[in-house]
Amino acid sequence: MNVAPADAPLVATPAAERVASLDAVRGFALLGILCVNLPYMTHPLAIAVRPPPGADAGEHVAWALVRALCETKFIALFAMLFGAGLALASERARAHDRSFERVGLRRLAALLVFGLGHGFLVWYGDVLALYAVGGLVLLALHKGSSRSLARLAAALLALSCATGIGIALVFPLTPLPTAAAVPASAPSGWSAIVASQDHDAPAWIAAETRAFRDGPWIDAFAFRATYYVMFLAFEGSIALVRVLGLFLVGVLLVRTGFFTDRASPWPTRAFRVGLPLGLAAAGVELALRVTPAGPTWPVACAFAYELAGLALPLGMLGAIQLAVSGGHCARGLAWLAALGRVAFSAYLAQSVIGTGLAGPAGCAWFGRPSRVEMLALAVGIWLAQLALARAWLARFDIGPAEWLWRWATYGVRPRWRRG
Repeated sequence: MNVAPADAPLVATPAAERVASLDAVRGFALLGILCVNLPYMTHPLAIAVRPPPGADAGEHVAWALVRALCETKFIALFAMLFGAGLALASERARAHDRSFERVGLRRLAALLVFGLGHGFLVWYGDVLALYAVGGLVLLALHKGSSRSLARLAAALLALSCATGIGIALVFPLTPLPTAAAVPASAPSGWSAIVASQDHDAPAWIAAETRAFRDGPWIDAFAFRATYYVMFLAFEGSIALVRVLGLFLVGVLLVRTGFFTDRASPWPTRAFRVGLPLGLAAAGVELALRVTPAGPTWPVACAFAYELAGLALPLGMLGAIQLAVSGGHCARGLAWLAALGRVAFSAYLAQSVIGTGLAGPAGCAWFGRPSRVEMLALAVGIWLAQLALARAWLARFDIGPAEWLWRWATYGVRPRWRRG
């Protein structure tokens, strides 16, 4: 084994050593992430979570499809990939007789800074800060035995599932009441938040729409910061449990050879079990919910939703891994892998594009596009990112956000241009 000199710094994984299937999954997951996130970037939160009163059939169908097939599924994919990436980086450091802990801490600290900046300044739905905090816990756990990590992952995911069912029962997703007229002299910004104290209130919705569509920036920041602090509190107490469980699943997948051993049976098992089970659970949840008025059997509906959020990502992961290892759809997977190599930059760019188009500097259409239009826009943005990623990597080694992240992580300025 080649051992690096004792004073040689650990550096990022060279492009030739990257795991192609991980990059392909990242590129694919960015589509589902954007389909879920775009309504929140372009509408008040109260309307983003369910269709508004008087919505037509297309609005309800688009909402239901995104909820059943995308919501929680693609963020779960990213969480498993994050855990897998950390495990692979740790293995690589160990193979070079280097310690990963210091580098890992710097990597997570930089990610936390990125996340807080993203959440407070661009879009409140940031997950980077959550991943950074969860990554710190994972850094302390990832060297444990596979058996102990599997037990902990199962316990965390079971707790997350039970919590999700409980929340669905205690706080059911009910239709918004028909909005009353809000006078033009109604409070705005911080004043509207303090006066309304409920993001479903008509005055809050009207003030939020004005802030993000017309400005001024300080009013938009008031709503963005309020939501982000709310989400950080939620993530710290609830979502972190699920994310950490999924991180551990990613670590365990690496240990089984899921991504690197073509003889591993796990991709086939994940595909044959996870995909049909996840699609069936999503179909059951969709059938039981019928309309946003509420599910027929709340417990069964909530359980199906949670089950689909775990099984479907594993099935998709297995499908892409089998395609990569079998040499199928090579050209399409190469495009996905290119986008996956700049996934960090692409994720941040999606937020900038979505919020920018909705705000006064763009089309000022906050609160206006239908869900069908947003789905079409999400696909269009993702396709453009596929093409731009290929063009970018033809000239540069890594994406701009990846470049900054690596510099902060390794303390060495990465090479920028190819050649």
